[in-house]
Amino acid sequence: MDQVRGACGIKNESLVRYHNKATPLAKSIAHIVFEHILRSENEEVDRLSKLATTYYEELPKEVYIEVREKMAYEEIPMRIFLEESSDWKTDIAKFLLEGSLPADPNEARKLQIRSLRFCLYEGELYRKSFDGPLLLCVSQENVQKVLYEVHRGWCDSHIGRRSLATKRTLVVSSGLPWSRT
Repeated sequence: MDQVRGACGIKNESLVRYHNKATPLAKSIAHIVFEHILRSENEEVDRLSKLATTYYEELPKEVYIEVREKMAYEEIPMRIFLEESSDWKTDIAKFLLEGSLPADPNEARKLQIRSLRFCLYEGELYRKSFDGPLLLCVSQENVQKVLYEVHRGWCDSHIGRRSLATKRTLVVSSGLPWSRT
C-alpha cells in the first residue's frame, strides 16, 4: 500500500513488477482509498496465505487447488509465426488470429466450423478436448517425434491396451496420423 502511494520504497525485488502494474492502475481511478486491514480481521486471506505453504496431501478432497505456472502480473506476449506452407494448422491459426478466410465460400464455411474446435494459447494452436486438457497441434515435421515419444519416450513403461488406446485418441484427435509401426 505505502509503495503504491509513494510513501516508501520497495525493498523486495519481486514486488517491483507488482508495483509497476499497480501504480498506473491506481492512478487511473478517480477516487481510491487504501486501507490497512489487520490479519486478525481478515481471516480468509490469512488462511489462503497459509494454504500456499501447506502440503496438498493434508487438504480435504473437497478443496480445489489450481497451481499457476506464471505469476498474475505477467502479461503473455502473443507471438505466432505462420509459414506459407500447406501445413493443415496454418489456415486455422490465420483464421483465429486474423479472421482471414479462403476465397471459396464453401471452404470458408468449412474452416469456420472446423476452427471452433481449436484455440490459440501463448502463440500455439491447441485442439479443445471434451473431457481433458488442451491438445497441442503438431506440424507434419514433428509427427514422427511425437509418435516416438508416445511409444518409447516418456511412455516407455509397460502399459495396458486401454492406456495405449487413450494415448492414440489424444494423438489422433490432435490431427496427427497414427502409425501402427
